[in-house]
Amino acid sequence: MDVTIIGSGIIGFLSTIVLTDAHYKVAIIARDLPGDQNQDWASPWAGAAIYPHPDVKGQSLQTESFKYYWALAHGDPTSGVQVVKATEFYDDRDDDSTIWYKRVVPRYRLHPKGELYPGAKLGFTYQSMTVNPLVFLPWIKKVLEAHGVRFIRKQVHSIEEAKHIVKCDIAVHASGLGAAQLAGDKDVLPIRGQTMFLETDFDELAMFQGSHYTYVIPRMYSGGAIVGGVSQEGNLDHNMDESLRPDILWRVKRLFMGRL
Repeated sequence: MDVTIIGSGIIGFLSTIVLTDAHYKVAIIARDLPGDQNQDWASPWAGAAIYPHPDVKGQSLQTESFKYYWALAHGDPTSGVQVVKATEFYDDRDDDSTIWYKRVVPRYRLHPKGELYPGAKLGFTYQSMTVNPLVFLPWIKKVLEAHGVRFIRKQVHSIEEAKHIVKCDIAVHASGLGAAQLAGDKDVLPIRGQTMFLETDFDELAMFQGSHYTYVIPRMYSGGAIVGGVSQEGNLDHNMDESLRPDILWRVKRLFMGRL
């Protein structure tokens, strides 16, 4: 049975891995492909970190994703995936009763009150992974090509158009915000972020969530880290907002007490 994946980001590629492992014949059709760095797709600009989420559904999928990247980090460092110490802080929950993945991640440790980020009510540390998408996307594309996956660079305007071009039985939609147009999904909500790259040898992953959204994500092979950020619902502006820069840097420096 033939399958078409619409979209060549992280979700599209990992969906393709699963399907080829199950012996499906897969083609990927996408407007953007690894190597492109325009701002119309998210994957090359991600930090990126493997952070399970305490409040969303799909815990089994999150667990399997964690296991996949964990094996990849230990099995092939050329993939751009590395194991790092991860720390999370929250000021919108009092304890870790909602942190379901504390039973999944290695070396989970709850922080005493004296080790918390200013204003945080909860903090904990464990081992997780970061992914350099500029390394990972080309790496996984080569893996997929070795599995016989065909890549078609084309912008499509509907799922049916994609199925017609590739002549497939099943189409998997993995184009992110493209669902608003391709699938007519009116519930799709864009969320704008803004990040910066800092040259640093600091190699820990950290995030604060609740009243603000702040993170530091080391990037393998880059000599630095991606720092941010903001989470602006409904904002599709591609332009950098210079006014956010000092606020982001101030929050990031507080997060690691000037160790960056």
